[in-house]
Amino acid sequence: MKEKYKPTGIILAGGKSSRMGVNKALVLFQNQRMIDIARAKLARFADTILVSSNEPIPDFDGQRVPDVIFEIGPLGGLFSCLNVSATEINLVIPCDVPLLPASLYEQLWPLASAFDVVIPRLPDGKLEPLIGFYKKSTLAAMEEMIAANDFKLLHLFNKVNTYYFDIQETGIFKNVNTPNDLL
Repeated sequence: MKEKYKPTGIILAGGKSSRMGVNKALVLFQNQRMIDIARAKLARFADTILVSSNEPIPDFDGQRVPDVIFEIGPLGGLFSCLNVSATEINLVIPCDVPLLPASLYEQLWPLASAFDVVIPRLPDGKLEPLIGFYKKSTLAAMEEMIAANDFKLLHLFNKVNTYYFDIQETGIFKNVNTPNDLL
């Protein structure tokens, strides 16, 4: 990735982990904590790493950002981290997608400055809204949504200049949500 400056990396690790039973960020996947897998992927592109989490993350080299608005899902974590970010362009990854290759971000990066949001779209039309690039300038649209009690992140894409990057490989987006998913 060649650029004048690097984006801020944002790891979304603030979910309740109710199906896993423990904090997913700390769960081992192939002998590494999922939070560390996500951090290593972002570290290739970002010097600053923020992690959206209301719980402390032991032994984590990055800034923890608790939600400023609780119980509004991923929109809340992303909103909180974008408020703290010092860069316009931000690279986002959830902590529970350990098979996602870092090379995907290399494909998305050339589009990041031209659009407010760049996210993958699967062949069936399904979007992966927690993976991609978000500009800090999307905060205004997020604030409007929050004021209207609209917390569905997918609704943001109709309010900002969004690019849907078509992806053919779907297995890379496998979420680890339950202990069985670790097998």
